[in-house]
Amino acid sequence: GPWGTPWRLNLAPPASSPPPELDAVAAARSHGGAGAVSSPMPGTVIAVHVAAGDEVESRQPLVTLEAMKMEHPVTAPFAATVAAVLVAVGDIVAAGETLVELGSS
Repeated sequence: GPWGTPWRLNLAPPASSPPPELDAVAAARSHGGAGAVSSPMPGTVIAVHVAAGDEVESRQPLVTLEAMKMEHPVTAPFAATVAAVLVAVGDIVAAGETLVELGSS
């Protein structure tokens, strides 16, 4: 029947280079290179790309959220070491909720 082939909505191609999040960069600078990366919107965590202790580059995806049937990668505002990952796949998060804490690299 027509339902024999599974298909998935959430296989969006990864963005090649997302624009820098200027607010996050400014906030990070004011924290002296350490800070929290928070959710830009309410959504569901569908992927966690990093773990505590990982070294990340600026703009590297940390967590992917799904909101309104769209995928939204939440990226590192600056190069850093991941201090803590506060969410897991399947978590429902609110706008402004801290997802990942970064330490200075």
